Amino acid sequence: MNIICTLKSSEPDLLLPVGNFSSRMLLDPLISTINVFVPNGVSFADDISIRLGGYIELSFNGVIFAYSDSISSAPLFEGATSTTLQINTSGVFPAIPTPTIDLEGVSFKAINVNGDIRLRAKFDPNIVPGSIVNYDGESHNVTQITVSQSVNSYTMEIFANA
Repeated sequence: MNIICTLKSSEPDLLLPVGNFSSRMLLDPLISTINVFVPNGVSFADDISIRLGGYIELSFNGVIFAYSDSISSAPLFEGATSTTLQINTSGVFPAIPTPTIDLEGVSFKAINVNGDIRLRAKFDPNIVPGSIVNYDGESHNVTQITVSQSVNSYTMEIFANA
């Protein structure tokens, strides 16, 4: 999985390498979040600091799947052998939902007491809150998506109304 993070502002666009990444997108964008961890972050600190107040655009295989309202902070973490810059945002706005998508690579399904469904599946940048996903002969309205990427793995969980 190769998430591309672009910082947008009045300055020229800045493409950043993504070490780890997490995003929580809900139907209400004001409580949605994106956190991007940039390896060797100290080398990007000055370029990122002049773009605070700009926004993040996230894409996968050329498909923009989310962008943020504004960058809220960018703390630098120093470990024994590396530094990581964490870029935090809120107000995440997903791309325009694709009307109906067949969900692929489902590895987990849970049904809550109230009947809402949680599915863990292969990442698809076209699935955003408001999409309808088909799985196991049923259609589900997506209300929330959580996506995370680490160095060698990723997870996408979809929450949907029954």
